[in-house]
Amino acid sequence: MVRSFQRGGWWSRIGALVLAVCWASVATAQDETLPDLLDLSPKGRSVAKPKFVTTLSPSPGKPIDSLKPGDEVTLTVAVTLPEGYYIYGTDGKFDSRTRIDLKASGLEPIDADWVPDRQPKTAFEPLLQEEVSKFHGRVTWKKKYRLADGADPAKVRVTGELSGQYCSEGLNGPGECVLIVPAHEIDVALANDGLIPGSEAAVAVRFDYEALPKSKAKPPERLRFQLTPADAGPGEKVQLAVTIEMDEGWHTFSLTHEGIGGSKTEISVGELAGLKPTDDGFVADHPFEIERPDAETTLEVHNRRVTWTREYEVIAGVEPGRYGAAGEVRYQVCKSSCMPRKVSFVLGHVAAVEEPTVPTNPVAPRVDDAPKVAPDGQARAGGVAAKRPQDRGLIPFLLTAIGFGLVSLLTPCVFPMVPITVSFFLKQSESQHNRPLLMAFVFCGAIVATFTVLGVGIAAIFGAAQLNALANNGWLNVAIGIVFVVFAFNMLGMFEIRIPSGLLTFTSHQEAAGGYLGAAFMALTFTLTSFTCTFAFAGSLLVAAAQGQYYWPILGMMAFGTAFASPFFLLALVPSMLKKLPKSGGWMNSVKVVMGLIEIGAAVKFFSIADLVWNNVPVIFDFVGVMVAWAVLSLLIGLYLLGVFRLTHDTLSSGISVGRLTIATTFLSLAAMLTVGLLAPERGGGWIMDQIIAFAPPRFEEPPPQALVAAADGKALPEPTITHHGIQFMMDVDKAIAFASQRQQPMLFDFTGVNCSNCRIMEKKLTRPEIRQRLDKLLLVQLYADKVPLIPDAAEAERLKQRNVDLQIKWFEEVALPSYAVVTPDGKTILSRYHGLEQKNGEFSAFLDEGWKKWQGLKAQAAVQPAERDRFE
Repeated sequence: MVRSFQRGGWWSRIGALVLAVCWASVATAQDETLPDLLDLSPKGRSVAKPKFVTTLSPSPGKPIDSLKPGDEVTLTVAVTLPEGYYIYGTDGKFDSRTRIDLKASGLEPIDADWVPDRQPKTAFEPLLQEEVSKFHGRVTWKKKYRLADGADPAKVRVTGELSGQYCSEGLNGPGECVLIVPAHEIDVALANDGLIPGSEAAVAVRFDYEALPKSKAKPPERLRFQLTPADAGPGEKVQLAVTIEMDEGWHTFSLTHEGIGGSKTEISVGELAGLKPTDDGFVADHPFEIERPDAETTLEVHNRRVTWTREYEVIAGVEPGRYGAAGEVRYQVCKSSCMPRKVSFVLGHVAAVEEPTVPTNPVAPRVDDAPKVAPDGQARAGGVAAKRPQDRGLIPFLLTAIGFGLVSLLTPCVFPMVPITVSFFLKQSESQHNRPLLMAFVFCGAIVATFTVLGVGIAAIFGAAQLNALANNGWLNVAIGIVFVVFAFNMLGMFEIRIPSGLLTFTSHQEAAGGYLGAAFMALTFTLTSFTCTFAFAGSLLVAAAQGQYYWPILGMMAFGTAFASPFFLLALVPSMLKKLPKSGGWMNSVKVVMGLIEIGAAVKFFSIADLVWNNVPVIFDFVGVMVAWAVLSLLIGLYLLGVFRLTHDTLSSGISVGRLTIATTFLSLAAMLTVGLLAPERGGGWIMDQIIAFAPPRFEEPPPQALVAAADGKALPEPTITHHGIQFMMDVDKAIAFASQRQQPMLFDFTGVNCSNCRIMEKKLTRPEIRQRLDKLLLVQLYADKVPLIPDAAEAERLKQRNVDLQIKWFEEVALPSYAVVTPDGKTILSRYHGLEQKNGEFSAFLDEGWKKWQGLKAQAAVQPAERDRFE
């Protein structure tokens, strides 16, 4: 089908497009493969291709010329995948499984099915609704045949192809999947070593090659792996060399580095074939350099270039050149910040092994690498909140984007812009050249375009995490707050905003064009002012753009922007209807005053964000200050609508309408609720009160005398810590891992933010008895992704924040908050995950129970099989 598509021209492409869209709409297995089918993969980023080695060999020790009918031969298909990818097994019924279709000449099959060299990892795939098998890194399939009667061994040949796809690991299913297109062709003859001299399969065995680490951007380092010489015989020495060459200003750490400031380099050889070591370990080609960034920190570093070598001996009975080694290198490259790496290598002839990552000696606890997932399937929470919209398929993903666009209209960044927009279109409706429908299209189209270009552009250039930084920029929030204050005073009648006379003169000559230009600029302003309230969804949506999957973020942002702009399309058509309303200006003045006071409340929120960004603890706009301001403004609105006081431009009214009385009562009730929330925030007040308190600036509590501690020995948690509702959290992930490792206590990682209202709601939910009793078993760690509070040292706070952001993107492929994970004490294995707000009671408890159950299972397995303890500890 793939080949006919490639040759069939545009009609085939259109047919494939329709098929792919229908495929995505029912959320079948491979939504992520759509860009490959349509040839829409990003041209600036290429995924490394797998290596295939196919051999057809007689039984060991039996030369080809001695074969006779009935003798066994073995067909072997070995696949080496790019770093971080897996391939499906040949079992199952789904279309994306690996298929090996062959035609054998002179052979009769013995095995009915392909036999892999190791057990696959199995997991339930929600999109497929069936159990699937996955082979990570490498796999070798074998199938036995017998020589047919009358067959000439020299003419035996096997032809065919291997098709399927290979995928990176996503959160709850495949991440990025790449079709094996065209299918890998198999054409192999019978040979003593299984390889046709000069064939592609023979060339695939490498003794010297260069590699790059997996990275979103161009990495600053290059690696070279060598096993030399490539033709040594038994008793002769060979040398395994690992070289890292870095750009100017970058360094890595030595094999013996200890202490804070960085992680030592570790080279583990997990598989040796035909070799045995002759020395104690790897040795650098030159001594490390000592750097002391401060009085308490000593770093052992290698700058620009370093080569580590270790000597091996070819064991007896091995043919010359028939040896090899496989393993991995774990290291960090650093400049102003450090990037953890893990790169696997395969040199020479090595039998396929399962992820050669377990070192000979135990390694120190570290959290730098992408974690494993607990063995019994994928980590997933009990409820739907743990599933990303991207994982459900294209159509559900777009519907989610539309839903978030509509919900964003209710945020305080957006709602105050409504009267400004109404005022703008009322002015435009007075123009004799006004075309309301075209004006509406210009305004809404500019909103959609701005969201799409701004969001995708920032994510593609800087990474999706920069959306969070942009939304929490102090100067941006102050500027937006000032804009709201200016508009508020204008609505309160303090002054009137006039267009400069020069601009009026220009637009008087080209009135229609000027109106459209004004609508476009109005849309741009509107989008920018609303961005701080919409970045959370946009950020999670655009992580895919930062990783190279561009078409989903573009479609998602277009859907988000379209839904966001749709009410304003109707609003742009309203001015002609507003002309038919009563001409009395009293009701219009009242609306302007109310909206002006609401905009002052919105400005207070923006100022509070800037206050928190610039100060360790808010100085002016803290929780108390903001709640008082909102309560006073709500009280003023209620009293104003009841006619208790009037402003100078108001007209006298003979009475109060029912609608006005209802709105006044609502604002007075809100003022009362805000007062209760200010005086007794822990008492609660239902869903509305929880939302208000969550949207206010965070409160920072002093740890209570009986704060939650990590173990029964009563030892205090290492600083820094933070307390919410009497529950104490650690804030440094590295210290938390060391602390948890000492006690063999699993951890709860809570990725949060100081300006995250949903995070405040979830913190309140953690106090529920059924959740609190489960938290007592875990070490709690809060990892702030926008600003780390309560840290006086600004540089240290920034370091912790960047570490948390990098960790969240690496582990979760998300920047949305909150996100949770139950993790093993060493920080290497995710036991369960959860994202967002708890939608149904019991979901978060189920997520905690799942993580604890898996931890108990790992401990039991480690006790039964001590030799495998390093895999879990």
